[in-house]
Amino acid sequence: MLILSLCAWRLRCIGLGPDPDTDAYGHFVIARQFLETPGDLAIHWVWLPLYHLLLAAGIALGAGLDQLRYANALLSTATPLLLWWGAGRLSARAGKAGFEARWLPPLAGVLAAAAPIVVTMGTTAQPESLFALLLLGTALLLARERFAWAAVVLCAAVLLRYEAWAVAAAVGALLSWRWRKGAPSSRGALACLVAPGLSVLLWALLRRLGGEQWFGFLRQNQSFAEAARARAPELGWSEIARGLEAAPLWAWSLGLLALLCGLRRTWRLTSGWFVLPPLSIAAFLALGWLTRSHLGLTRHWVCLVPFAALGA
Repeated sequence: MLILSLCAWRLRCIGLGPDPDTDAYGHFVIARQFLETPGDLAIHWVWLPLYHLLLAAGIALGAGLDQLRYANALLSTATPLLLWWGAGRLSARAGKAGFEARWLPPLAGVLAAAAPIVVTMGTTAQPESLFALLLLGTALLLARERFAWAAVVLCAAVLLRYEAWAVAAAVGALLSWRWRKGAPSSRGALACLVAPGLSVLLWALLRRLGGEQWFGFLRQNQSFAEAARARAPELGWSEIARGLEAAPLWAWSLGLLALLCGLRRTWRLTSGWFVLPPLSIAAFLALGWLTRSHLGLTRHWVCLVPFAALGA
């Protein structure tokens, strides 16, 4: 009831005013422009294409920005419900009973739904809520060794946000480590590396055929981040400090996983698959901030909130 009440609250907030995240308007404009000039791939600029395609589909069906925000509010509700169900399945697989089996799944779902940054992003037309859902789905599918479906979901994720590229790379690293140890591994797991890689390569090829350099959008992204930092030098540690104060759940997510959830036990239970996505994305975000390739915004960590909630 609390999860559904929070959803109703977000829907009500959407009707009270404009989108609080100004980048949402930029994505909406690109989606409208895509409907007019679908062959011009340069309009996506530094962003990946999937979210613009989804927005364009909604616009073609008559949706405006507010309707897309309503859809996003529902997506942000689907993630804690999926966490509730998925945590229950993992507990059953581990043969757990009592508190861990009965109360841990719904409690994790409530914490994931009530995190302040999740509530805020659930009122916008930004892709964070969708990406959080895709990442959690990928982790649960990997943990259950449904590698074919995991590859499909991961293909969508790598065309939505750059952070998912780290997950595909981590899959390759884990497979290499397991092969060197002589552990058996399914061929389906290899698809979780190959299929996303081909998806990214296809996008780069399409951009190259459009007259751009190979992976030129990555250099443009770096330049954009550097220019934004020059205009707003307070970004960086101050932004992270504000995130720690306003929504601390993301900041200690890995500590909760390691200290309270039992990282080693979860790793053994799922052969490393469930904790691989959040660990790889956390490393990607930390490295990206150190190399100044992104702005270190608090909303970048929304995708890790479900895992932090499970740890809590």
